[in-house]
Amino acid sequence: MNAITKVGVHGVAPSLYLQVRDHGTRSWLFRYSRNNKNQWLGLGSAHDKSYSDARDEAAMLRVMVKQGRSVDNKSSFSSVPSAGSGRSPVKVPLEIRYEPH
Repeated sequence: MNAITKVGVHGVAPSLYLQVRDHGTRSWLFRYSRNNKNQWLGLGSAHDKSYSDARDEAAMLRVMVKQGRSVDNKSSFSSVPSAGSGRSPVKVPLEIRYEPH
């Protein structure tokens, strides 16, 4: 994933995206659809979370979405602008934790 340096949001696995910001920070995003609207969920910094961990978390989240379970934590949402797109900010959580069942 270090080869991806262009500013923007890049699909790297099913429902998993790497966001590269103009000042060089990189973060993982999970994209899913709820009520026919695309939703984005931040999974953390690419510096702190490996690609394989982010990919595994996205796979778990896809199952939760398919089961109709909630995957967002609205109390911790923050606006994050879409890198280089000129579009409105997307909503992503600052931090989210999942407990295994």
